[in-house]
Order: sequence, then C-alpha cells, then structure tokens
Amino acid sequence: MIELLCGQLGIDPGYVERRISTIFLDDQVVDVPAQAMVRDGSVLALSAAMPGLVGATLRKQGVYAAMRADITHAREVVPLTAPAPGVVRLKLFNLLIGELTGALLHHGFLLPAADAETVSGFPAPGPSREVRRPVLVGAAGKETTWS
Repeated sequence: MIELLCGQLGIDPGYVERRISTIFLDDQVVDVPAQAMVRDGSVLALSAAMPGLVGATLRKQGVYAAMRADITHAREVVPLTAPAPGVVRLKLFNLLIGELTGALLHHGFLLPAADAETVSGFPAPGPSREVRRPVLVGAAGKETTWS
C-alpha cells in the first residue's frame, strides 16, 4: 500500500503517517499500511481524523482498536516481487478530498462510460451503447502498478 500511495501517487510518506488517520482496504481497517497489500480490484478508502467514538475507534493503531478487531485487516507478508498492473478504486473522505484530489487527478482516472458522456456531452467510444468500457481521463498512456 505504501508503494501505491507514496511511490506511485506521489503522496509524501509523512502525510500518509500523520494526516491519513483512517484507512480501509476492501472493507477492513488498516492499522499498518506497510503490512497491507493492494490488489487488482481493491477498494481503498482514506480519511483524515473523524470526530467522536467512531473516529477514535477507526483511527490507525488507535487506543480503541480492540473494539474493531473483527473488521481489522490482518497483517500480510508483502512479497518482494515486482508490482503488477491493475485497477484500484480510491475513495477520499472529509479534508483529504480537497488536499489530495489535485495531485491524484494528475495521474488520471477511469470514469464509467455513461458518466463520461454526461460530463462531456459526447458519446464515449465503444462498439455499442450496451457494452462500454470505462474511459481513461488524463495521464494518457500512463500505466500504474502497485504492491
């Protein structure tokens, strides 16, 4: 996960450590990002500090982490293999939206064909209206991999 966030998306490691206080990977809370592996098709949700007991419970390595043991991401042995290409759904919440969106858009993103048509007003490329692939917006030709 650290390779994706810092190495490929260019987020400062200090920012990941101090500012991103809650991380969900495939519906599980991550306490140690270096021990979590992002895979093709993963959903990664990032949040700054959230208020109240819920925020304190979900915080990385928080005091109340034991209260969420059933939804905590288990430590993984991250292999020392080359990163593989794939697609990750990245969700940003609260303050991180304004702070990270500009930098992340620089890398490009996939937009479902129907949404691309709505935003642009032009039909998305594809053989038929029933079968449409997502449209890559920005970063033309750039392939992203992660580990």
